[in-house]
Amino acid sequence: MKIIILVFMLFIIQSNNAVASDSFKLKQINKADFEKLEAVVRKVIKNDNNNDLTDFFEREQSFDVLLNNAIKFRLIPGSYASAKSLNGICALFVFSKNNHLLETLPLHCIQGDRDEVVASCIGVQAVALEQINNTDYLIYLLSEGVGSYYGDAVFIASIRSDKISKDEALTACVSNNKDIGSIGKIRKAMKKCLSKSALPGKI
Repeated sequence: MKIIILVFMLFIIQSNNAVASDSFKLKQINKADFEKLEAVVRKVIKNDNNNDLTDFFEREQSFDVLLNNAIKFRLIPGSYASAKSLNGICALFVFSKNNHLLETLPLHCIQGDRDEVVASCIGVQAVALEQINNTDYLIYLLSEGVGSYYGDAVFIASIRSDKISKDEALTACVSNNKDIGSIGKIRKAMKKCLSKSALPGKI
């Protein structure tokens, strides 16, 4: 009986260790790889880029997403003047470990209005990972401008080994907070939103 209990306890410990190791990490992309990926991004947005003198791609906020120390995704965020949106937008370019562009996610993309001033994206302030209730989230703290006013915006995505998807409901809920000017404040707001029994889209 003691042997059975001991084996069971060892199984539990090994299972817990497996869960603990099965988590995502961020590592800044090295300069050489960043320059290669940036060149790909510039080709992708060429037809939509209204002014290539104002586009901006940030190596400091560009990361490899690691799972068990293996690259799963390579993330390049950037801001540029979109001809289609008639506005300054921010987008996240998601690459595979082999540098193939998988998808482009809109971090902050509001359709411009010639008769009204709308918020435009200026750039990325910070990036972080957070695990809540066994779900991994990718957090982007953004800077936005509306006329002469500058403020903060947020983009939150769930991240799995095969997919990064924007969490619309959680992003909207966190955005309703007046003060989201740091990753710490966003994390606090996320936990508050996820503790609600009826988060929109999460019922």
